[in-house]
Amino acid sequence: MKQIGTKISLIIAITAIVIFSIYSYFNIMHLYQNSRDNESVYVADKILDYKELINASKEKALWISSIYSDLSAAKQAYKAYQSSGNVQTSSLIIEKEVTSINHTIKKNLNLENIPKVHFHLPPAISFIRCWTTKRGDDLSTFRASVLTISETHQPITTIEIGRGGFELRALAPVFDEAKNYLGSVETLYTLEAILQKIGTSQNENFSVFMDTTYLKIATELLAENATNVKKQNQRIGKLIYVASSNANLKKQVIDADYLNSALADTVQMQSDSIGYYSFPIKDFAGNSVGVVVFQYDRRNNVKSLSQSVFFNVAFSLSMLLVFVVISFLFTRIIITSPLINNLKQLKKVEEGNLLPEKASKRKDEIGKLSRFTENMKARLIEIVKEIRGISGNITENSKNFEAISEEMVSNSNELAASSEELAASIQEMVASINQNKENALNTEQVVLKTSQIISDGFVTMQKTLSSFNLITEKVRMIQEIAVKIDILSINAALEAKKAGDYGKGFSVVAQEIRRLSDFSNQSSEEISAITSANIELTNKSSKIMEDILPSIQEIVTQIQEISFASVEQNSAAEQINSAIDQFIVVSQSNAKYSDLIKELAYYLQEYSGNLSNSIAQFVTDDTDYSEFSDRLFLDIQNAIDKYNNFRGKKEKSIDLELTKKPFYEKPKQTVNLNLKQPSDKDFDSNWNL
Repeated sequence: MKQIGTKISLIIAITAIVIFSIYSYFNIMHLYQNSRDNESVYVADKILDYKELINASKEKALWISSIYSDLSAAKQAYKAYQSSGNVQTSSLIIEKEVTSINHTIKKNLNLENIPKVHFHLPPAISFIRCWTTKRGDDLSTFRASVLTISETHQPITTIEIGRGGFELRALAPVFDEAKNYLGSVETLYTLEAILQKIGTSQNENFSVFMDTTYLKIATELLAENATNVKKQNQRIGKLIYVASSNANLKKQVIDADYLNSALADTVQMQSDSIGYYSFPIKDFAGNSVGVVVFQYDRRNNVKSLSQSVFFNVAFSLSMLLVFVVISFLFTRIIITSPLINNLKQLKKVEEGNLLPEKASKRKDEIGKLSRFTENMKARLIEIVKEIRGISGNITENSKNFEAISEEMVSNSNELAASSEELAASIQEMVASINQNKENALNTEQVVLKTSQIISDGFVTMQKTLSSFNLITEKVRMIQEIAVKIDILSINAALEAKKAGDYGKGFSVVAQEIRRLSDFSNQSSEEISAITSANIELTNKSSKIMEDILPSIQEIVTQIQEISFASVEQNSAAEQINSAIDQFIVVSQSNAKYSDLIKELAYYLQEYSGNLSNSIAQFVTDDTDYSEFSDRLFLDIQNAIDKYNNFRGKKEKSIDLELTKKPFYEKPKQTVNLNLKQPSDKDFDSNWNL
């Protein structure tokens, strides 16, 4: 699928399919819903017809009961029973009159059968059944309606199970002239008789089922043929079949649970194409005593619905087909054909034909595309002409670029060599600076130790000077003691003389003490002289050390500065050395880049030539055809010359003027911008720095 028109048609077709599918789906759902609604309405109407027929039958029966309640014969019969208490004899009064009255009622009311009339004695005793000879039986155990009318004296209509099955009963009270309650009279119809009057088609059926709980009431004391509930009737769940409007009831498909649930509420069931709608029958006491089942055969509706659905689908498919065909033709005419024309124009551009053509005048996107194509061709003509001029300039400049790149390669190589020599010198300088740094650090340590020793010596001299001063003080004290001892020795000698002979020994001692005093005095003077000399010498030494110490400190400071400067110089030298290394790497990279630039200059020349050849293949005016033909025949002539040289003989050359004319037709030459690119091998050696 290559055409955009086909793609657009496909999109439109898919969209249409989706839209028509959605439309058909909702339309079919609408048909189904309408069918269900119509069926529900129809079923509801049929059930309503049944209920209206029941109500009409109740009213008719009540009217008949009212007529019988006002019979003079009936009142006489009740009075006769009250006086005699004999049911058989008193009921004969009514029996004589009933036959003629029944025929009159049947004729006037257009009835098919004579209505059944039953008179009751209060509270719930059978007085006379006008259709049988049975009299006087007790009804109180199963006839709540008779007991109720005996209490309320009000008319009653109901469906109730009696000794005959389901019966519609209408009870009217019987009064005498004094409005005294005598009893009641009822007119009854069997449900089977009422069902026969419902207008049902072959697709419909009304049926009645009785709860088997009340089966004994319907069959007790009656002969088998006297009740419409047969014991052999089919039972479904807890219900037994009673009667139908026709023979079309399909009892075998009715589910027991479904039918049992109908005793409580209205329910429905579906079996194939047949629907069942059931609702309970309640007696006079409000108990569910049976179920009415309406069977509806939906096959005709289903067939009609299927036909409607088929028609709907067929109509949708027809409309879809028409829409798809129209959309395909529309896209073919409006979109595909103009786009093909535009593609042809672009194909000519691809082949190098830039000659202008007539643009479309349409105002939509396709017309704009055609005009844009022509504008693009005009712009391409300008660009091709500019590129032709630029290509020539590139060729000339690439030659200069190649010469410059060669010179750059030479300079880069020289720069790399000089950088390596400079790096060697810097490394030697770094080694010398590093040695100076080590020497300065060692000298700093020695001077620091010397400075510390001098400082300690100065402190020691100060302490020595203090000791000498102390010695001087002590010597002075010794001299004073010696003087005092000398005085004492003189006093001792005088006293010894005074003592005479007794003092001779003491005089000797005094002389020795005096001599010792003189010796001590002399020694102290010598010590004092030595101490004074030492003090003077110590003062001079301390003075000298005090003068030397600042110089030593200054020397230490200068040596520390020299050491710090050496460290800084070493760090700077290392940085210079690192920079030189980087500079060498950059120089080597520049040399490689220079080689690459040289190679790129070569490729640039080649690209420029290829570009010129490629641009030359664009046809921008009629002169381009002539130039194209000339180049083509020159290539052919060269090929022929090479072939002749190969064969060793010279053939006659082709006259360009005679062969040029046929090539004035617009050539379909594909533009091939085959610019030679450097191979991976060429670049690997240059870029891996």
